[in-house]
Amino acid sequence: MGEWTWRAFKVVQSLVARLPRPWAYALAVLAAKFAWWFSPLARPRLEFNLKVACPELEHDGDELRRISRLNFRNHAKAYADLMQLPRARVEAMRPLLKVQGWEHLEEARNLGKGVLVVSCHMGS
Repeated sequence: MGEWTWRAFKVVQSLVARLPRPWAYALAVLAAKFAWWFSPLARPRLEFNLKVACPELEHDGDELRRISRLNFRNHAKAYADLMQLPRARVEAMRPLLKVQGWEHLEEARNLGKGVLVVSCHMGS
């Protein structure tokens, strides 16, 4: 990453960190649309990978493009979330956290061997 690219990234990160979450998402979605249209390498690589992962997309160009655009969009929103972390407060993030399987924690602790809790999915 060049000097000016890094500086531009830091400016955008600083801006996104200060925006309300819906505005940060709106900016991310706009950036994703731009990147999807003008990406010389990322979009063809993603679409190749999607065809490998979902062979049925090989013959459905409309669905491939739709999923590709959604992937760019979701990835950009995940970056917006990441950029907001340095200024985020736990109280503001708590309603966004959805925990599944909490009931298994006590069951596992009762086995007496210790418990390791990990996130199985975050972002796109």
